[in-house]
Amino acid sequence: MLPSSFFVVLFLIRRLSSAADISGPLSDDFQQWLVKNGYQDDNFVRADYGTQGSYGGLAGNIVHTPVIFIHGNSDAALHVSSTATGWPNTIQYFMDKGYTQAELYATSWGDTNTKNAPTRTHNCNDLQRLRRFVQAVLAYTGAAKVSLITHSMGVTLGRKIIKGGAVSGNDGKSLLKLQHC
Repeated sequence: MLPSSFFVVLFLIRRLSSAADISGPLSDDFQQWLVKNGYQDDNFVRADYGTQGSYGGLAGNIVHTPVIFIHGNSDAALHVSSTATGWPNTIQYFMDKGYTQAELYATSWGDTNTKNAPTRTHNCNDLQRLRRFVQAVLAYTGAAKVSLITHSMGVTLGRKIIKGGAVSGNDGKSLLKLQHC
């Protein structure tokens, strides 16, 4: 008879391997929809991170409220490196609960260079781009609302996306002056 610890280890290996199978980018269907609907310049795919820069989208029935994941400072939508691990474990959790790729979305913002983290602030470009991503997911899915799951700096970005208004930050165009996004 095998010890119970064997089954725990086997479960953990299975769990990690299924999360490792999560990869993007955004589905071809969603990418085509984005182009047809004026979002082609927003770079939601983030091809600079290969298949890990974005996730989500398929034509299909939406059963659950769509979820948008917004990562934190120096991270990415999906696993890019040991310091940019993204959302694959969380996406897998939702899929295990019956969600589909048509209901789960992520795009990357900023870069994954941890040396840039201390100087990164909110800026209008990132806020407006992420706000447009939320609007695009709402329109694409036809959902009345979405849920945001955010982490670290993604929390404050998500809050600002929802609330709108002015933001204080340095986007390289001004010196810490109030900006209206």
